[in-house]
Amino acid sequence: MTLKKIMRFASVGIVCGYLLTTLAYAASKPQGAINIEADRGSFDLKAKAHHFEGKVQLKQADFSVEADQAWVEGDAGHQKVRAVGSPVLVLWPSEGIKASAQKVEYQQATGELRLNGKVHLDQKGNLLDSESLRYSLITRAVIADGGNASSPSKGRVRMRWLPEGDSSSSQPAPSSAPEVKPSSGAL
Repeated sequence: MTLKKIMRFASVGIVCGYLLTTLAYAASKPQGAINIEADRGSFDLKAKAHHFEGKVQLKQADFSVEADQAWVEGDAGHQKVRAVGSPVLVLWPSEGIKASAQKVEYQQATGELRLNGKVHLDQKGNLLDSESLRYSLITRAVIADGGNASSPSKGRVRMRWLPEGDSSSSQPAPSSAPEVKPSSGAL
């Protein structure tokens, strides 16, 4: 491997590390009750398992998830939320985060957020596309995986990083991921 190639890989690694650190450092774990709206809901109070269908909206502080279906399990403070959709939208305005994926899972106790399937993350113009993403809101660690060569991301993690203070959006996005917009309904 030539010195030029080594330097290029090192530069990409430094930029990736900076972007992921910036994305991770910005957020803190949402607090408070999880409020839910949906077209239909079924509840098993004894098992502490609930299922919601149709235009599901989950909100905790200013952190929200919009999905086709969602499951909420567990006691208050230790709830696990799973959501599926085409796509599931994750919005966190105070942190400048908008994300979409086919599946999202959130562990309230551990503060871990997992996105799977056609993941697209936008934080203040910094973009990341991958097949899966794990994000700890407590330790502020981010792990992105491109999946395999037959996945929509073709086995690659793609990103666009804007240097601090540069809000330019003239650069092309890394992929043709869907635009992430909140629904018109409010909780």
